[in-house]
Amino acid sequence: MASKLVFSKPFTVAYEDLPIGEPAAGQMVARTVLSAISHGTELASYRGATPFMTRTMNEHRMFIDKGPDAPPFYPFRYAGYDNIGVVEKVGPGTEGVRVGDRVWSVAQHQTHALLTMGYEMAVLPESVPNESGVMVSLTGVAMVAVNDADIHLGDVAVVFGGGVVGQMAAQLCALRGARRVFMVDPIAERRKIAADTVGAIGVDPLADLPGLTIRRLNDGRPPDVIIECSGTTRALAQAVQATAVGGTVIAAGMYPDVHAHINLSEEFLHNRVTLKASMGVWGCPLRPDFWDRPRVIREVVNLIAAGKLNFRHFTSTTVPFTQAQRAYEMIDKDPQKYLKAMLSYE
Repeated sequence: MASKLVFSKPFTVAYEDLPIGEPAAGQMVARTVLSAISHGTELASYRGATPFMTRTMNEHRMFIDKGPDAPPFYPFRYAGYDNIGVVEKVGPGTEGVRVGDRVWSVAQHQTHALLTMGYEMAVLPESVPNESGVMVSLTGVAMVAVNDADIHLGDVAVVFGGGVVGQMAAQLCALRGARRVFMVDPIAERRKIAADTVGAIGVDPLADLPGLTIRRLNDGRPPDVIIECSGTTRALAQAVQATAVGGTVIAAGMYPDVHAHINLSEEFLHNRVTLKASMGVWGCPLRPDFWDRPRVIREVVNLIAAGKLNFRHFTSTTVPFTQAQRAYEMIDKDPQKYLKAMLSYE
């Protein structure tokens, strides 16, 4: 029997018992040692700020109002999707995984998980510490966004938002051959992290219009690539404003703002800007199509194992699983303080 974290109502963490059966062929049972809290989609569900509170996605993938007979949003049982566990049991005929292996998976915040081979999971090499392995999902978000941006050798790239996804996007832009990377974030420490890891040029969006600052620091020219990772419509509007005429902005965040801060009749229309949503899950096709979800996960793990991604400068906090309420309150009240909050199970 596992213990599973749920949101019983907005801003409230609770726990439920979760039966864990014996693994069948191709399955395993893993004991969780560390899981990471998502500061975007997960925190939106914790706060009751997700569109799924009152809307649902129909069979045509259109969001529509929930009907009177629709089940309530709470209790919400899907919090978490970066889980590190140690395999305790394997099913008959299961190949490639042994008892004692460490595995990353999209299992939620729970003490044990029943996992299926090949489905949103990966065995972690010894060279990948738990604290880095727990970044796989969000690094995958950044990888999809950078692939969507189609960066070329020598491009100038701008990343809006210096959270985990933004920091990883900046590092991946550099790996893809960007000559110059800008990090736009109001927090000096986050700009410094990007500067220390990839030499990014920091831009404070509160000091001046980011688009003007970027042009001034880029020899008067607009950037080639803009990736928006903050998940706020205010930053998305600034990203659209900063791009070139006919340019493209990659939107890689969730935008739960009740009041949108973007006016589509301004730069978006008059500068013929392309706004491209970057979503690598929920059954969405990837660009290019031979980069499927398993490959994204595999390549992220390979990059971490090879030491090509740097998490050392990240400011993180770890809270016991049994005290998760405290962790959510910390990042809800001061979301800018920590890049990553994690739950420990040992």
